[in-house]
Amino acid sequence: SKYQKDKDSNQIYELNEKEIAQKLNDKTKELKDTYDYKNSMKVFIARDWTFEFALYKSQIFNTKLQEVIKEIHSKTEFDNFEKALASKLINQSLKKTDTEPAKYDKTFDS
Repeated sequence: SKYQKDKDSNQIYELNEKEIAQKLNDKTKELKDTYDYKNSMKVFIARDWTFEFALYKSQIFNTKLQEVIKEIHSKTEFDNFEKALASKLINQSLKKTDTEPAKYDKTFDS
């Protein structure tokens, strides 16, 4: 993710390209060191951060995803949707269901 939470202030901030590359290299090395044991398993690193973030980046699902999340999180300020989504994912506060699931049965239908 290009967003990170400051440990002291709990503020979400955006990483620069160099920081993102370093973070990705460090995490890739950590995962390969942990799971590529004697070449018995191959580690593949997902390009997108989470499934929800992948939907956000999708040209097909982006609009509907934003619509649904904004409806479920109606009290959240979404001036910068990407940063608001990242903040919810980092803080594990993204509600993925609503009390009226039937309302969304056909959300992603064309």
